[in-house]
Amino acid sequence: MLYSLWLFLVLVLRVVYQGKLYDSFRSPYNPPLPSKISQLIAENYTLITQEYYDYYPHNLTVLFTESTQDRFDRIQRDGEDERLTTTALIANIGYNNRINWQTSHLTHVREHIFLYQLVMYLHVHSLLKFGFDRKLKQLQSSGIIGYIVHDFDRPQYRVPPTEPHEISPLPLEVFCGLYFIATILLTAAVLAFLVELLSVRVAWLRRYLV
Repeated sequence: MLYSLWLFLVLVLRVVYQGKLYDSFRSPYNPPLPSKISQLIAENYTLITQEYYDYYPHNLTVLFTESTQDRFDRIQRDGEDERLTTTALIANIGYNNRINWQTSHLTHVREHIFLYQLVMYLHVHSLLKFGFDRKLKQLQSSGIIGYIVHDFDRPQYRVPPTEPHEISPLPLEVFCGLYFIATILLTAAVLAFLVELLSVRVAWLRRYLV
């Protein structure tokens, strides 16, 4: 009796697993995201920013005076229903993706908008030049600069782009219910095995099982 019940539960568990696996693989077709600003404009993406820019139409721009993180939160919240984009530093979106790595779906357009360098000007015959050069060489040789670059350029900071024909890996959270049911069934099987062993010495229990 217990063995038949166990076989029935295993069959049900297998059917549930196959059905959930089929639903997970049956993901809808997701077109690739825009990789250029011209593609954002062509697909009517609304730019959320603090000011108007020459490279983006004003009729597709919404002024938003809040912080960069607030803009990220709005895109994350309303991105399912609207096509939204914003301007931010790569380090900002990287930090956001690292902190919210379980819920963030933000990615960046591969076309850079602004590129700038931090430059320090000194007099031609300044005494500070040799001191700065020596200190920069020491920092470079000690690996501090490489550590800073690595700290702001980790792979998990960025959401890797997915090709339209690729299927994203199944997260473990999908199988939490499956693991829970499997744990219950294994526990029940162990208890049934212990009861059968105990029935060898207990007569009334053996008669009840038979």
